[in-house]
Amino acid sequence: MRVILNSSCNNLLLFYVLIFFSNKTFSQSNYTQIPESNAVWKIVYYCPQPAPFSFCEWISDSIAGDTTISGLLFHKILRTTYDAFCNDVVILQPTYHGSFRQDTVNKKVYYLEPSGQENLLYDFDLAIGDTVNTYNTCSLRRVVEIDSLLINGTFRKRYKLEELLIQCGDPYYIIEGVGCNNGFTEQMTNLNSFLACFKNGNNVEYMDSATIDCHSPYDTCFTSYTSSLNNSFKYPYPNPTANNIQIDNELLPTKYILQSLTGKILCEGYLVENPIKIPPLENGLYFLILNKNKLKIVYRISISLN
Repeated sequence: MRVILNSSCNNLLLFYVLIFFSNKTFSQSNYTQIPESNAVWKIVYYCPQPAPFSFCEWISDSIAGDTTISGLLFHKILRTTYDAFCNDVVILQPTYHGSFRQDTVNKKVYYLEPSGQENLLYDFDLAIGDTVNTYNTCSLRRVVEIDSLLINGTFRKRYKLEELLIQCGDPYYIIEGVGCNNGFTEQMTNLNSFLACFKNGNNVEYMDSATIDCHSPYDTCFTSYTSSLNNSFKYPYPNPTANNIQIDNELLPTKYILQSLTGKILCEGYLVENPIKIPPLENGLYFLILNKNKLKIVYRISISLN
């Protein structure tokens, strides 16, 4: 049987077709991909409260150029590891930490490990109730909530992922154009890490509530005036030392505190002239805190009696 649609039906059908494709195009055009250059993820790796602890790192993952593998464009990641208690101290120099590529049509991000193994890292084409098991989820997770964050004038989708079997840590969030709230490639586990700050060029697009100016919340060498302030003065010397230590004369007079890594005050006073006399202490690292007017500087001092 032949069915003939009148003009009003044809117009109505055309209207719904246009609506369908308009919504599809709108949805695709509003997807924000991960930046492929000039992006930095700042990660605190395993710093249980209260700090400081012996194992606490401040990690900086940055994009360092492109490479083509099997005809696919990948973006290389360099990882630099700093002391979380003093971000000026480099523990590990920049090393290759794998690469990533993006399928922007299907809203997926793939991670190529340094070993050469490729894995699905992110899937940003999810609905509530969907399950996902990617490289960084640690175990099977379900999408339980989807909302949006306004970042630099653009709404980004945020997905809340909960574990089906409580094994690794729960819950975590993945954010379009940023990654996960525990780091870009880090595993979603309780005793692992959290994303402190994400910068795209000069713009801070994500910052954890505990983070100050994209510095580690445990950074005792950071001052609100300038992160490079310590470089304006001579570092205390000799370092290591056995008993006495000299500070830059430009900082005199000043209040000083010598404390252990756990925060115990070992000695304090008001210094008018050098040196600071160090009491008998065990070999190890200590904090020397100088307070001059509203200026506070923290140095790491090594005590060595050998």
